[in-house]
Amino acid sequence: MEQLKKAVRKSVTGRKISDQFYVDGDVNVPDDKGDVGRIVYSQGMLRVEDMKQSGSYVRVSGRIQYQILYLAGGDDGSISVLQGKLPFEEMVYAEEEVLGMLWMKESSAELTVTIVHARKLRLRAMAELEIISQGEEEQYLTLDVEEEEGLCRRWENVEILTLHKSCRESFRIKEKCALPKQSDPVGKVLFTDITQKRTEIRLISDALQMRGELSIFVLYESTEGKLGWTEQAVPYEGKIDCYGADETMYYQAEPKIVDAMADVKLDEDGELRIFEIEAVMEVCAVVYGEEQANVLEDMYSLKEQVTLEKEEIELSELVMQKACEYSMTEQIQVPELDDQVLQICHTSGKVRIEHTEIVADGIMCEGILQIGFLYIRADDAEPFEIWQGMVPFTYVAECRSAEAGMEYELQSTCGQPVVSLLGNGEAEIKAVLEFQIFLKRREMVSNICEIHTEPLDKKALSEAPGIVGYVMKNGDKLWDLARKYHTTEKRIREVNEIGEGEPKTGEKILIFKENLGIL
Repeated sequence: MEQLKKAVRKSVTGRKISDQFYVDGDVNVPDDKGDVGRIVYSQGMLRVEDMKQSGSYVRVSGRIQYQILYLAGGDDGSISVLQGKLPFEEMVYAEEEVLGMLWMKESSAELTVTIVHARKLRLRAMAELEIISQGEEEQYLTLDVEEEEGLCRRWENVEILTLHKSCRESFRIKEKCALPKQSDPVGKVLFTDITQKRTEIRLISDALQMRGELSIFVLYESTEGKLGWTEQAVPYEGKIDCYGADETMYYQAEPKIVDAMADVKLDEDGELRIFEIEAVMEVCAVVYGEEQANVLEDMYSLKEQVTLEKEEIELSELVMQKACEYSMTEQIQVPELDDQVLQICHTSGKVRIEHTEIVADGIMCEGILQIGFLYIRADDAEPFEIWQGMVPFTYVAECRSAEAGMEYELQSTCGQPVVSLLGNGEAEIKAVLEFQIFLKRREMVSNICEIHTEPLDKKALSEAPGIVGYVMKNGDKLWDLARKYHTTEKRIREVNEIGEGEPKTGEKILIFKENLGIL
């Protein structure tokens, strides 16, 4: 008996692969820079250039990109910067088979700088990686069988999430921002920090539309030898090709900046007041379609004995795709800053999720906001300093449909945080944390995989009564009674004038055996 099947593509996520390792290196101060007196601020950014599976390992190669802001020693006291990279290659053990496409879920580098002497620094970066493998499976649902006389069939309607496409694409951003015309022109760029402030993604016809803002901070020395800085939000917009996609589909997407730089350019007056921003954002996306399917649930025949083999297939049903925000305000004690801070130049924040859990009203997120700010001190000899700290938070993303056992993916970002000094050793931190949630329900479908037929037992059938008076019992279904007494559910309903639904317990019905001329 020929089966009519439907192929369903399903996204499969592998187990997270985590690793921690160290990258070391020595840096000599170039001849055109002053001696190192004191380190003001050091920043390490982990940039992955390639990931490849190698047996039971994933080979990760890349670089630690560093910026070191320091005060020159001696009577100079000027501020300067060292920039460069430390290459690395790490073999990360994968406990389970890598499923397909590899992408970086989380990455960070904590940089420690030690002064060996005035012309040499020793760098050590503690790098942390969290890698995900994204694959796909194809399953086949039996929707129907070839039409035959005497065949009775029953279907179940299921709503399923089907994989349209999974991809890892690079989205290039090229924008400009400018200093006010009354500002002194830039002589030398000392330090830059380019971060992802806000990203909105939506599906349009054949593409993912990208729209958002980059937070740009540049510390520079003017042509007059004065220190200056600018912090701006730079908007961007573009799209990534995703053929076959449309507005009715759903997506999981995780954008991350993997490279960024700011180059100073001439403005219309011929002065260096324009910053040309170039950034590369890696976007890992999984696009789904949602559709309904009538799956063949059960069948029997009045002409032959039918035996069904079934298998349990796990599918997914979308519960929710949601973006939500949490505005947090915290007051913290910072007695070490009392009377030292003249002005805050730049504030940065990063969300680190420690624990998530489905609770009664939604999804609970526990984590910390890592925050730091660069400020000017009331000390001309050492004018700059950095403060870094952590603020814990707990937030429940509302989703009343969430239930224990559901699958969910949660991404978080931090909008531009604001730090205000209140005096008396207190500071107020305000930040907007943004969360993207994709919630799925497992849908188990009993799917017919094999159908076996054999001739009916004609003797037993001929001895069966032609008419049965039956009293409905609790749990009885007309479909099961029709199969048992060799008739059809439609025939039972017609004879007994039964409309929709099942007869009540205790109700009496007549059942007539069908005769298709096979006896």
